[in-house]
Amino acid sequence: MFEHRVIIIIHNNHSFNYLLHSILKDDQSETTDSPLAAPYTRPGEGAAEGEGAGEGEGKGAGAGRGEDEDTPDICFSNYDAIQVIRGKIFVFEDEWLWVLNSRRVVAPGYPVRYHHLFAGLPARVALVRAVYEKSNGNVVIFSGREYWEFDTNFYLTYTGNLSDFQLPDTVTELTTVFLSNYNNKTYLISDEQFWRFDEAASKMDARYPKSMAAWRQLPYPIDAAIIWEGDTYFFQGPQFWRFDNARVAAHPYYPLPVARVWFPCEFRNDI
Repeated sequence: MFEHRVIIIIHNNHSFNYLLHSILKDDQSETTDSPLAAPYTRPGEGAAEGEGAGEGEGKGAGAGRGEDEDTPDICFSNYDAIQVIRGKIFVFEDEWLWVLNSRRVVAPGYPVRYHHLFAGLPARVALVRAVYEKSNGNVVIFSGREYWEFDTNFYLTYTGNLSDFQLPDTVTELTTVFLSNYNNKTYLISDEQFWRFDEAASKMDARYPKSMAAWRQLPYPIDAAIIWEGDTYFFQGPQFWRFDNARVAAHPYYPLPVARVWFPCEFRNDI
């Protein structure tokens, strides 16, 4: 969706803001006709009193059912993990979870503590370092060398460790995991190296790990990688890159700021 804008050369702040406004204008036009989805609830469960769908709409990143004094401000891009699940954008920070129906549109009722959604995730899990949606629709959460797999209703179905992915004991955690729409392989990233896992065959592809330098024009370590509307995006701190899978390189005119493009944040110089 960016191809018609790449002629804009960002030489100054005015051009930079023009590009951002252009992106956000297109996003708003794409989502205007789609009603915001209600917060995820489990089968047989209803929203608690005061959690109507109208609450939190249009109120920005801090709006939502779980908001209190401890809720972090995602506009500062201190997220722990970002992933697209069920076609929505999940953002994890500390013990909190935001779900965005589209860029800059927080679903009503969010943020909430992620233990509320992922039934069976141990209370001791205080950091979601990586998360991804498998080809069968299950969701896998990683923290340290452990992982937890949840079914399509977000109920825990399996607990394991990184050795199940044939990763060596020297890998203490995965920093990013994503399922590529380019080759249907799962990429497991740990700081400066990555592996490619074949879910269909349940085995690691040969000649891995490889250096993250293979992903040209991307910085590393990477904090998150997602597939959104058919495109691959990589995140590092407050910036993100759109990636060209065919060229195996980042697109021109990136990086752009995460908070201004993905989160419902006002235009401020400090984000």
